[in-house]
Amino acid sequence: MANRHEVHMQCVLMLNFINEKIYTFLWFWLVFVALASTISAIKQTAALLVSSYRTLVADSLLPTQEVLFSTAAADLGVRPTPITSRGLIDYFVNNILRQAVFH
Repeated sequence: MANRHEVHMQCVLMLNFINEKIYTFLWFWLVFVALASTISAIKQTAALLVSSYRTLVADSLLPTQEVLFSTAAADLGVRPTPITSRGLIDYFVNNILRQAVFH
């Protein structure tokens, strides 16, 4: 009495091909995220350390003069000039924000 062993195997080459594509995509995604994080860290460090860049960032995030000084303020005669606005932004960035960051 001999035992008959029949071995049945399934080809897994297609599954390996799909796994290879998934891991390739994940590798490129991780490289992209790492580069984006590095660039963001450099940008944020520059914003913290360089005074002129800090002013540009604050200027772009602050509301415009039209939002700050509505028609009610115009009725009271409050109209800032670009020179005083620039001076206020510089004062805000270099004095107020600097104290908030380093204290």
